[in-house]
Amino acid sequence: MSIQWFPGHMAKARRIIEKELAMVDVVIELVDARLPKTSKNPLLEEVVGKKRPHLIVMTKADLADPGRTAHWLQTYRKKGFGAIALDLSRGGKQAAAALSDAIYDLSEKKRERFLGKGAKKVRVHAMIIGIPNVGKSTLINAVIGRSVADTGNKPGVTRGKQWLRLSEDIELLDTPGILWPKFDDDEIGYRLAISGAVSDDVFVPEEAAFRLVRQLKTHYPDALASRYDLDPDLIAEEDPYALMQAIGRRRGALISGGRVDDRKTSVLLLKEFRNGAIGRISLE
Repeated sequence: MSIQWFPGHMAKARRIIEKELAMVDVVIELVDARLPKTSKNPLLEEVVGKKRPHLIVMTKADLADPGRTAHWLQTYRKKGFGAIALDLSRGGKQAAAALSDAIYDLSEKKRERFLGKGAKKVRVHAMIIGIPNVGKSTLINAVIGRSVADTGNKPGVTRGKQWLRLSEDIELLDTPGILWPKFDDDEIGYRLAISGAVSDDVFVPEEAAFRLVRQLKTHYPDALASRYDLDPDLIAEEDPYALMQAIGRRRGALISGGRVDDRKTSVLLLKEFRNGAIGRISLE
């Protein structure tokens, strides 16, 4: 099954970004640290291009494999982006300081130019962009220090734009999440589905969970064994569907006749990946 999802409000979001780009000094693109390549929207890179300094913020770093996060930070910096990873579980003040420092670094030329002309204060405007459910609203609420943006562990929560004050001289423009209209590779669609970036209504959870277990079997067998009390030999020997069956039995996800409820097991697996219960897992 191919996953495609491009509702009307996303087309509107692109128009908002294109219109407001001329008003900002820095573009902040949020990507999910668990899939930092897949969650980086090529459509947004096309819109932004080299028009503004571009900061990549890897959100949900507390849920991702720290080794892979370090790799991707280095990768993006080598490509010329600013790049930081934020762990909001440590509190909003640290995140706000790290974000402010990165914005100051990328807007240094503008600030020097205006200060050189005698300005006493230079206000920097930064636009926050990203795919749905990448944590934009959660990040904004954390760094602003109060609830100013709607949050939800599902895509499409933020629908409009709003300007918010990060500090006396930094303002942030929040924008709706935007996906691209067609995924060239099914794996891209399913990685986004596993993370919660696309609506659960447009994909088969059993297929997404199968691909998740396949990834865990290959790259995180110890986490799989620990979370679901599975024998490491079983993980090594069995295929992903057999492992899903074993997990369903362990968790009592059964239907009449003692058979495993594949749908219930799949929903459980996706939920526990998304909330970090399986461990710090990266899909890329």
